[in-house]
Formats: sequence, structure tokens, C-alpha cells
Amino acid sequence: MWSPEGEVKRIVMGDDTMKMLIIGNFGVVDRMIAGNFPEPGQWFDFFSAESFSVVNTGMEMFFEPGEFHIYTTKKIEDVKPGLVPWGANFVITALPDELADGHTIYPNPVNSHFTISGLKDGYYSMQILDIHGQSVQRAEVISNNGFQGSIQELPSGFYFLKLTGATQEYNFKLIKN
Repeated sequence: MWSPEGEVKRIVMGDDTMKMLIIGNFGVVDRMIAGNFPEPGQWFDFFSAESFSVVNTGMEMFFEPGEFHIYTTKKIEDVKPGLVPWGANFVITALPDELADGHTIYPNPVNSHFTISGLKDGYYSMQILDIHGQSVQRAEVISNNGFQGSIQELPSGFYFLKLTGATQEYNFKLIKN
């Protein structure tokens, strides 16, 4: 079963040996999402391998923008850690996104134009990717300690911005209102 409508997406699949539920918040705001698990019982989060008990199949769970989970009725062994960005180090705010090395992207969320500061001077190839990893916008930019860009033509959603220079690469998360 696939539900493509709205900002919450879900896929349910499986057989008698294992069931799988994939749920994602593809909106730009935090939300509580009803699990609508296909059956009660012991379930596992694919990415963390943590188990939990489902008594109420419609139990609600908190999801950040762009967050998704894969739940299974069997534990999947040897999952590589760090496959998803959410957790203690993944924060989305309306304040400037100050990175450890001094780069800043603001405002974030953005309506149309954004500014990136703290970059090394030079030429960069800018690529903006949607949540599926598809390139939705490309441009060549020149940084003089930063630059201004536009995502005015893009629909609301969660994006990844990648800047590639001769010796530097920068990655940012960006939310379009």
C-alpha cells in the first residue's frame, strides 16, 4: 500500500515472515503522525535497531521535517550507523545555521532568497537536491566570503545544498517555506 497524498507518505509491504512500514514527514514543519501499523506486536526501527511494542496500531509519533523511518517486525542485522541525519546533531531552526567551521546559511527556513557567509573566496558549483537526492537546481557561483542565492522557483520542502569548489566542499540543509 502506498499513500502519495499530502505531506505524510507511507508504504506498507511484507508477507507472513516479515512486515515493513515506511513513514515519512515530507512537509516543512514538525508533526505528530499516526503510525497505522499493519499489526500490533514487537517492531524494530531499521536505522537504530531499537525495538518497541505496538499495542495501539494508530499510535502517534513525532517526526521532524524530512524525517522518515523504516519499521520492520524482524530485526535487520548489520545496518550501517549514521545512514540518516536526524538525532542529537540534527537541528532545524529559524536562526542562522552556524556550522562548526564558521559557515552560516540564513534565513532558514527561506521564502525565496538565502545568504551563505563564511566561505573561502572562489568559484563554486552549486547543486540543490530534493529529499530523493534528485538535482533540482544547478548554478555556478562566485564567493567573496559568501554569496546570495535564490530558490524562489522551487516548491516548499526540504532540500540539500551542495557547493563544490576547487579545494572545498560545503553541504547545507535548507527548508523552503
